[in-house]
Amino acid sequence: MLERGQEADHLLSELASTVPDGALRLRIALIRAGNSTWVERAPCKAEEILTATGELAASLDRRSAHRALRSAAAAAGGHCRTAVNLARDALHDGGIDDYETMMAIWSLVIGLGDVGDVDAVSDVAATGYALAEGSFEAAHLRFGLGLLELTAYLLAGRLADADTVTHRLYEHGLDMPHAVGVNFMLGMCEAAHGRLATAQRHLREAVAQSTGSADNTTPGLLSATLLVATLSMSGKPSEAERILAGVDVRIGPGFAMWDPDIAAAEGWVRAAAGALSEAITTVRRAADVAADQGRPAREVQCLQIATQFGDATTARRLRQLSTVVSGPRVAAAAAHATALAGRDGDALLEASRAYEVFGDLVAAADAAAHAAANFRRAGRRGPALTACAVARRLADACEGASTPALRAYLEPVPLTGRQREIVELVQRGLSNREIAERLGVSVRTVEGHLYRACRRTGVCSRDELGELLGTHPNR
Repeated sequence: MLERGQEADHLLSELASTVPDGALRLRIALIRAGNSTWVERAPCKAEEILTATGELAASLDRRSAHRALRSAAAAAGGHCRTAVNLARDALHDGGIDDYETMMAIWSLVIGLGDVGDVDAVSDVAATGYALAEGSFEAAHLRFGLGLLELTAYLLAGRLADADTVTHRLYEHGLDMPHAVGVNFMLGMCEAAHGRLATAQRHLREAVAQSTGSADNTTPGLLSATLLVATLSMSGKPSEAERILAGVDVRIGPGFAMWDPDIAAAEGWVRAAAGALSEAITTVRRAADVAADQGRPAREVQCLQIATQFGDATTARRLRQLSTVVSGPRVAAAAAHATALAGRDGDALLEASRAYEVFGDLVAAADAAAHAAANFRRAGRRGPALTACAVARRLADACEGASTPALRAYLEPVPLTGRQREIVELVQRGLSNREIAERLGVSVRTVEGHLYRACRRTGVCSRDELGELLGTHPNR
């Protein structure tokens, strides 16, 4: 698909150079900009095209059309507040054709979802669907609009709304020229609910349909990214790492729209491999980037994952974000982080229930596992057993989740977080020097942690320590 986009751009560029009519040249430029943004995945190139035609658009009184395509490039580049403003201006001023209108609607749905104003998404999307029903120019963009609406709901934690969109898209997806987008959509929704094995089935199909073909589309690449994340949540780091090594999940230079999802996958695979500190650093860095870009819902996405990894320093920022981001996800994540920071087992169980109510079962299981650990630490045996039972039930509902929190707190092994991280790396076959390099500490520090872990558990060697945690899934 990328090669086809480049070929189309070459043909359109040659055509524009032979056309004397300014209106037609502008029309070609706007189509090139849309192609560069969404097919070539090069919003920076689209910006160059649009900058070069800005005066022409003004002279022809086509500023609104120009803004519509600029909004698309801004949305793809991660500049969502700019995208929202440009798209709203273009739609308000009018005078744009159906293709340009749909580009503005796409941008507005992306931007509203990322800035956390999900309540406004459904009306905007409905306008786009109505347009697509009666327009030849916009009909082929209906499915893409649905994927963007679905993404906005998943970010907010409105999984019931996401299910509704998924059902509608599945019915309409039968007229797609390929099944990559349909399987990606189904995989996204199943993963958000925590139905990991089911999600992986759809995502594997999407990757197989996309890899090595002319349909190497953005949904295909994103399916590989999400497959990596779900395999890691299932405790299968080796398979996840093979996919990362064999599939280029990078979308394109300047195409920042999906960067948080890529960072999330990288964080999960590091966590599954036992490098929890690296995993937290990865998703916290992505959260900082999202904050700089003005994408608070994406920031919540990354901070929630960090919290699931055991990082309680996210609490203050998540509470701040709960005042500007709508939807149940941010409230549950803020409650989780606050309870984790306060070592409050009862509040952690409440956070688990909040996740479960809106449907994020993996996060619910992690919060319950954190609750079990805090009850155990406080010597509250009864509540600890209850929390363990909740975590196990949720892990089973997730079709075999094996996250760092579940592995750490449902196994009665008395290790600190750092000791467990090092022992898991031992279990994966790393030497003390390799562990030290990976964690950025000295070999002596690693040896000290292993010595104290042996003392705590009563074993006599690093090999016995690895065996104590059990065989790592998919080692």
